[in-house]
Amino acid sequence: MKNNRNVIAIGIFDGVHKGHRRVIETAVETARKTGAMCTVCTFDTASVTSKGSSYRPLISDEHKTALLIGAGADDVYSLDFGGVRDMTAEDFTDKILSGTLGAGCVVCGSDFRMGRGAACGTEQLGEILGERGIRLLVADDVNMGDMRISSSRIREYIAKGDIASANAFLGWEYSVRGTVVHGNEIGRTIGFPTANIPLDTSLVIPRYGVYTVYTDIGGSTYKGVANIGVKPTIKGERDPLCEVWLKDFSGVLYGTALEIRFTRFIRPEMRFDSLEELREQIGRDKGALLQGE
Repeated sequence: MKNNRNVIAIGIFDGVHKGHRRVIETAVETARKTGAMCTVCTFDTASVTSKGSSYRPLISDEHKTALLIGAGADDVYSLDFGGVRDMTAEDFTDKILSGTLGAGCVVCGSDFRMGRGAACGTEQLGEILGERGIRLLVADDVNMGDMRISSSRIREYIAKGDIASANAFLGWEYSVRGTVVHGNEIGRTIGFPTANIPLDTSLVIPRYGVYTVYTDIGGSTYKGVANIGVKPTIKGERDPLCEVWLKDFSGVLYGTALEIRFTRFIRPEMRFDSLEELREQIGRDKGALLQGE
């Protein structure tokens, strides 16, 4: 492999979990040994149609890019899936991997498939690349116990509220990102002021309920309690929201972009007959947070 040819890690990388990081680490190590650049070739998750209409990504493309760069990639090249899904594996290799990205080596996971109808697996891809003088490396799977780490399994954990298992598979704390908006300020009236962050419904939504969380603001880390749901105690229909109370924080957060990192599921979302019952339960949730410190 020529030193001036790029090493390309390819995949959807939804979640950039421990299995994905094995692919990225393999590509980065290979690139460093040869003095090459490591570029991740991925796909805009909203455009991915091969996983069915019910597919919801774990994270946004912006978040994914940040995680990929944080994992050591020099650059991220993201494609609209609809623009390449009907290309043959040969055409994709010639036009994208070799042509646009200048690949001298391609790294993927064992289950990676490409080309029209996902017809090309790693064995055939290795042949196609080899004919063009490009090396293929297939990274080993990463398992926890007897389970292979996968994005689909992590989505199941998050949907069930099993944040501990999701985080173990991800290798980082699952998080929700968004900008704080004005709410009805019910929390303030009952002594628990909260920051309200609308959830991106194009992404996977955690199980409705209460969680212990962390968030970083102005160089400091605050522990808190977050409710995911639709506030069933308050009359009216509303979109799902992340409503977070932060211990020891005082200040105005409206318009601030936050990342709320989830650590533990406390209880399911509940409907209360009065705001007083809600206030008492929030007090108990706060107690559960303090007990975990």
